[in-house]
Amino acid sequence: MSSPIALHTKLGPLTGASGDSHFTDSRAIAAYFGKRHDHVLRDIDRLTKNGFRRFAHDSVPTFDPSAYIQQQNGQTYRCYGITRSGFMLLAMGFQGAKATAFKCALIEAFKELEMKVAAQSMALADGNPQEAVRLWIEQYEQDQRAKLGDTPTI
Repeated sequence: MSSPIALHTKLGPLTGASGDSHFTDSRAIAAYFGKRHDHVLRDIDRLTKNGFRRFAHDSVPTFDPSAYIQQQNGQTYRCYGITRSGFMLLAMGFQGAKATAFKCALIEAFKELEMKVAAQSMALADGNPQEAVRLWIEQYEQDQRAKLGDTPTI
């Protein structure tokens, strides 16, 4: 089985979605960052051996052990299914140009979110609930487009 096709968003590889949980896998992460898969597995093993199991907001295991069959030799190898939160936790420990770009994109996204929340708060503080609702609807529609994969790729 070859590595799954990944949508490369500003915030990393996304291989699918289950309900509200977007996810990827350890092979897509290795390919995205140009890392060896066994090194990604080592990093995940370190996280789980240090006691990390799951984020409370994940509806599925953050790091879900799995396996795949390599077509070239027919052998079974281990991998992990990983939620978006798990991906972010893992990638924060990576180094290199791609990892730096990911971290910068995450900081930019967080800053953008802060500005939107501030704008909504100001609209409410100014006594303009219509503007606050308009901003909320705009954000909701943007979030829905992101869930459907209508996000910019890198």
